Amino acid sequence: MRAEDWILDLKLQGKLALITGGSRGIGKAVGMVLAEEGADVALCAREPRSLEAAAREIAQKTGRRVQAFPADVRSRPAVVTFRGAAARCICGLALFAKR
Repeated sequence: MRAEDWILDLKLQGKLALITGGSRGIGKAVGMVLAEEGADVALCAREPRSLEAAAREIAQKTGRRVQAFPADVRSRPAVVTFRGAAARCICGLALFAKR
C-alpha cells in the first residue's frame, strides 16, 4: 500500500484547534498536522518569541489562520483566558490538544 493511501480526511476545515506547548516539539508538530488537515490553530506556550515563530511558520506552510497566545497552562485562569481569546479571535472550537 502506498503512503498516500493512508491519508485521512479529518474534516477539520473551518474548525479551531487549541494546542498547548505549541512553540516546539510535539505541540508544534500537532499544530502543523492539524493545520495541514484544514484546521485554524491557536497555539499557546510560555515563551512568546518561539511561540510567535512557530505560529508564523505553520501559517506560512499551510495557509491557515494561526494565532499565538503566550500562557502558562499550569494556571487554570490562564487556560480559561487562552480558550476564550482563541475562540473570539478565530471562532469555532473543535479540538483541544494538551501536550
